[in-house]
Amino acid sequence: MSRIVMYDQIGARKPVQSFVLDWKDGVPCTLRQIITERVLLEHDRLHASRNDAATETLLYAPNTGPLKKTNPDQAVAAAIEAFSRNAFMVVVGGKQMMALDDVAVISARTDVVFIKLLRLKGG
Repeated sequence: MSRIVMYDQIGARKPVQSFVLDWKDGVPCTLRQIITERVLLEHDRLHASRNDAATETLLYAPNTGPLKKTNPDQAVAAAIEAFSRNAFMVVVGGKQMMALDDVAVISARTDVVFIKLLRLKGG
């Protein structure tokens, strides 16, 4: 069994580990699958206990106000749309994934970093 270790990073700050996902050896994994699994883990964690979730770091619910209850499909769709408009980027095993259907090579331990991109103020 391989392990995908997921990290969150905001801008140039140091990445912080957020999740570990077990993955079957030899099974290809697309960026779309990684995002989907990540969002479903967050969704389950958020809805299991609001006190356990670090809600300000949730991928599909950026700091725009109070969190709304969503179903998992809505949460995944929102994250996929956010990636499509460059709200965040994903680095898998040191390589930036450019498209949702890019296939990641999963080894015994693969680090995945979700980098939230911030807009610059001013101009």
